[in-house]
Amino acid sequence: MANPASGFDLLSPVYDLLQRLFFGNSLVRAQNYFLAPPQKTGTVLVVGGGTGKILVEMLRQNIGQSYVYVDISKSMIRATKRRVRRYFKTEKADGARPRIQYVCADIGRMPLAKYDLVITPFVLDCFGDAALSLLIPKLAQALSRRGSWIFTDFHIAEGRPQPLARLLIRFLYFCFNRFCGLQRSQLPDFPFFFRNERRIFFSARSRGNAGLSTGGSSLNPGCTGYASQREKKPAKLTVMRPLGDAVRIVLFG
Repeated sequence: MANPASGFDLLSPVYDLLQRLFFGNSLVRAQNYFLAPPQKTGTVLVVGGGTGKILVEMLRQNIGQSYVYVDISKSMIRATKRRVRRYFKTEKADGARPRIQYVCADIGRMPLAKYDLVITPFVLDCFGDAALSLLIPKLAQALSRRGSWIFTDFHIAEGRPQPLARLLIRFLYFCFNRFCGLQRSQLPDFPFFFRNERRIFFSARSRGNAGLSTGGSSLNPGCTGYASQREKKPAKLTVMRPLGDAVRIVLFG
């Protein structure tokens, strides 16, 4: 069986190319959708950020004061460092540069501190159900009292046929299982895992099409959220369909 770290090391040189071939700019738009916070965030944890596009976007928007960037692949970390260096060479950076700590590790095994913002861009679909049942509560516990979690991942709308989207997902899992040692054949039931974490509430918005769009939006059962702790008004959860949800998850202490 392939090792996930070595598998993603092999994929890193062509990772961005494959992403563009299959999805164009849809995944980038999805993972960037909720980035802009109302005010500058303190410490940001990025889990599985690939080659660093999302980190550079956060630097460009001046999202955080410091970053912890975690990836299981050394090659992905190196690609991210190169991208960040190019950004600072070509862009005008006002004031002090934020601190960036790069960590090559399995997020499920490393100790976590408290973070004001957690980012998981198209990475949780790589974990098995048993691992997700431990990892999602762990990441929730790592959020500060007013922290936010931006979760972005694939989604296939239920209740209507999506043969092309389902075929694409199965093909991607076949490739990643073969080269990276993943053990999935279908997307995780994310609403189930997040419903079990009772302290998390969802706030999400539709963002045009992402990938193989069929249009429209839907309300996932059990994923009603609140716009703020004070208002306590239910917030409608809509999703990007069928390939790319952008969901902001807010933890209330």
